[in-house]
Amino acid sequence: MNEISAFIPKEDSSYPFTCFAQGSFIRLEDEETEYRISFNEDEVLILFFHFKNHRRLYVTLKENSIEKIENKTFWNVDKSRQVLAELRGRNFDRFKMSLDFINDFTEGKCFSFPIAFWAQLVMLCQQNRHSELNLKYLCECYTDFTEYSKKIEKKPATNNLFEVDYGNRLTGNF
Repeated sequence: MNEISAFIPKEDSSYPFTCFAQGSFIRLEDEETEYRISFNEDEVLILFFHFKNHRRLYVTLKENSIEKIENKTFWNVDKSRQVLAELRGRNFDRFKMSLDFINDFTEGKCFSFPIAFWAQLVMLCQQNRHSELNLKYLCECYTDFTEYSKKIEKKPATNNLFEVDYGNRLTGNF
């Protein structure tokens, strides 16, 4: 397994922004001015940047994963990556909220999902279609359904429109 490291400055640093990274976590090293977090290089790495007036999010892939996308070098990542998507503002918030839900739903296994999953997740967030139902369905499309079917709330189907009484009367809720 190849590793990629992201350097996250500590809160007391002089940088004009804060940053965060999410991916398939391997280890954390505490250095003098920053944290060094190692992730699996072959899987998706998501970089979050919070500036004073705006925020940005990059969904990055391993180098040369897709032919027509150029490699980009980030100052806090030790290897260059390909950027699948760059999100700002509300799309940033939608993606972060969706990622938190998916990460909990898949128990952290979502970072090994294929590129198509991440492209669809970005599109759902950009189109404001990131409901829990859509996110669960998206996860089920890329995982073994039996593994996660226990997590889906199965509610009995209720039809409150008509009920049959023991006296053979038909009562309705209108």
